[in-house]
Amino acid sequence: MFIEFFSSSLLGLWLKTARIAEPPLQLRSASLHRFALQPADARRDRLVEAYLNTLAQQGIVSERQGLWLQTDSALLVDRQGQQLQTPASLTKVATTLAALKTWGPTHQFKTQIWTTGAVKDGVLAGDLHIQGDGDPLLVTSEAIAIAQQLNALGIRKVTGQLIVSGAFLFNLDPNLQTAGEQLKAVWNSGTTKSEVEIVGTVASEITQENGAEKPLISHASLPLTDILKMMNVYSNNRIAETLTDRLGGPDVLQQIAIETGRVAPQEILLENGSGLGQDNKLSPRAVVGLFQAIQAELQAQQLSLGDVFPVMGPDRGTVEERKMPAATVVKTGTLWNTSGLAGVLQTQRYGPVWFAVMNSGNDFTDGFRKEQDGFLKRLAQHWGEGVALAQPAGIQRDPVAVQRLKVIDRLMQDDFWLQ
Repeated sequence: MFIEFFSSSLLGLWLKTARIAEPPLQLRSASLHRFALQPADARRDRLVEAYLNTLAQQGIVSERQGLWLQTDSALLVDRQGQQLQTPASLTKVATTLAALKTWGPTHQFKTQIWTTGAVKDGVLAGDLHIQGDGDPLLVTSEAIAIAQQLNALGIRKVTGQLIVSGAFLFNLDPNLQTAGEQLKAVWNSGTTKSEVEIVGTVASEITQENGAEKPLISHASLPLTDILKMMNVYSNNRIAETLTDRLGGPDVLQQIAIETGRVAPQEILLENGSGLGQDNKLSPRAVVGLFQAIQAELQAQQLSLGDVFPVMGPDRGTVEERKMPAATVVKTGTLWNTSGLAGVLQTQRYGPVWFAVMNSGNDFTDGFRKEQDGFLKRLAQHWGEGVALAQPAGIQRDPVAVQRLKVIDRLMQDDFWLQ
């Protein structure tokens, strides 16, 4: 018997209270913007100078700060906008784009479960084989759900080995052996009603002695949009690196970014997909181009940037303690000497304003964040804060899907605050 365990209705992570108004897709150019004219705005220019001067008073050199703000047709601010900067977790914007371009927003990773034995009186006399497909959110609650499916097939005890193979992770641990040991410990714990006792050892290799296998269960991950949302809301490096590995490495992310026509080849250099370390380089203009390319991908599926990035107001994680204008869609990035903020600010004057603010200098993380938030708020006050649109009804989720999302979100919150 072969069971498909997934819900086709999992196409969003939170039932948000706001959706960002987005310009029609046909207004977008598919090539890199090269603006010749900057609209005159004396107050805007004073706000930019005040922002940079405030940082300079803290010893942060203005020439090392990058700013790029634009509408779909006009450049508003360019200060070192084409200079390479260390992006920190703004790198995850490139990872998000590559994942969406490669797999599509509804893609689900399938964890396959096989057996070499037969079931009698609740006992599987043989091995249980788990073949991973790179699901970065196969966690304890998902393991319990799989155990429930095994119980439904009459399996409560396995006399043979637990074999793990492929791109298998458990609780974000990519090491096959230790991930398998953790899964066995959860199933053998006896702390839930859904128990699958594994008598044998954990193995990460399949041998001829294991015998012919029969399929039991195919466990589908959350849809890709949900995985990307969690990666970006909680800026989770392990999810980012898992996806990067599955995509083929940082060179693939870089090539996909350039192929969109929205990122100049000289303005992107990626050594990983998470943003850890100082080796990755992006320009502020390139980060904006990545965001625009992502929106083009999502609009084609009737989705928005808020489906994969944090939204000020309804979301938590990296934006929970920030003080930006409500309903702004953002991605943050932080290292000890680097802080970045990029996304879309909704305004009354211009509609969506794409922005990237990339700071570098001393160990001034809290100061960078405070000044970034204040700068955006002052610009929003000047241009008028845009009105958030009501969230459409969207796809209805069944109770199991809703609960599944809530449980994994709580785990991600706990993991985020423990870091």
